[in-house]
Amino acid sequence: MTSSLSTSGDKDSKYSASDRRRARQYIKELVPGLAVYAILLIASQLILKRHDDSTVGRALFMFTPVIPIVLIGRAIVRSLRRADEFQQLETYKAIAFSFAVAMVVSVMLGFASSVFKLDARPVAWAPFMGGMGTWAVGSVLYLRRAPDSGVQ
Repeated sequence: MTSSLSTSGDKDSKYSASDRRRARQYIKELVPGLAVYAILLIASQLILKRHDDSTVGRALFMFTPVIPIVLIGRAIVRSLRRADEFQQLETYKAIAFSFAVAMVVSVMLGFASSVFKLDARPVAWAPFMGGMGTWAVGSVLYLRRAPDSGVQ
């Protein structure tokens, strides 16, 4: 985000041309990774349902959706490198917040699964989903608190 002094041209936008360019580049890098992930996830689940044997090949195939996560991580890292210092700092704060929440959720679910004898397989995704969700919420909250961030 930039201050109103650095926006050039479009008076109605609170984002500068370079902010919009960085956002477009981030989307261009992120979407292919997300698309490949979704395709591999669906394909692996369909194939794994048809083959019920316990082989090493099946186990390796089960992890194929993890491969595009490297592309997603690369897009995030490149976006952070392109960001200005303020955006980097606020993103790091949001990541720290989401990490703390994800760890607390993990511990709580671990205790709950042993006390209530829950099946741990669905619970395994909760820290990831909680961390990503809180990262998004944390980003918005930190940007709202920041002076001159432009976020209402």
